[in-house]
Amino acid sequence: MTGGRWRRGKKTPAKIAGFFFWLLSFAPALAFSQPLYKDYRPPRKIDAGLFAGLVFPGPRGTATYADDWNERLLKSVRERTDISADSRAGFFIDAFAAYDFHPNAGIKLDAGYAAAGVPNTADFSFAWTWADGSSYERNVLWRGSGRLSSIPVSLDLVAKLDIGPVVGTVEGGGTFFENSFNADSFFGYGITKITESGGTATQYIDAVQVGLKIPRTSWAAIGANVGAELSLPLSEGVSLKAEARYFYCPKRDISWNFVTGVSDGLFYSQPFALLKDIPFTNSDIAFITNNGLISEMRVDPSFFVAAVGFAINLGRASY
Repeated sequence: MTGGRWRRGKKTPAKIAGFFFWLLSFAPALAFSQPLYKDYRPPRKIDAGLFAGLVFPGPRGTATYADDWNERLLKSVRERTDISADSRAGFFIDAFAAYDFHPNAGIKLDAGYAAAGVPNTADFSFAWTWADGSSYERNVLWRGSGRLSSIPVSLDLVAKLDIGPVVGTVEGGGTFFENSFNADSFFGYGITKITESGGTATQYIDAVQVGLKIPRTSWAAIGANVGAELSLPLSEGVSLKAEARYFYCPKRDISWNFVTGVSDGLFYSQPFALLKDIPFTNSDIAFITNNGLISEMRVDPSFFVAAVGFAINLGRASY
């Protein structure tokens, strides 16, 4: 003690080394005594990628033309055309960006393009009965064409499950569709002509083939999608993906345009020269539409997709 004050000793290198040795010895025990979850932060992942594959449309739609009439010696005439639109496999491409806000959950934004051919079949049946009771029937089958395309934009919730090295996901959400459809088809239109000679009336009957057309028609709709996906990491930054997904879009009714022109009779053009060069005009169109004889084409834009693609990891960060 000097002048009433305590004087600390000097810190030597040996004392400093001893202090750090004691600290290093105690640190592991201190670390293991703390809850590990407080220090661990799983990585957040941001992915983007592309898919390409096949689109399998469902049944595309139906339309019907039908009329029953009679005139003079014709006791009854029944004409009907059933138009059935089929579908073929088309192609599908899709770009996406995904964000994992949890190791087992995330959100994904998709924007795709799907297109497929939509051929149609027009089945025309034509039956008539004369005043004397004799009856006849004729049938014709025509084939038409069409095409449907769709741009679906989806925002999905994604649930993930690790299956060994593979990551499986189930996803679904709302979808905005921008659709486009066009078609060409036909229907049969009954005709009759009457001639009189020497007080005797002769009546002829036949039908003509009339063209139908739906020019390219676009519309927007809100629907949904649901799907499953498998992802196989190829490296730390790239994954191979395969998905199956169903897109639901509400159906839509679209009106036909008629193709005017001149046609010969379908069944008796050769023996009945009177039924050659029969015009189908705007007055016929007005008669059909005013009497509601033809239905609109009901189009189903929903489709199923099977595709493969890849994803690139754009970044990782702590939650």
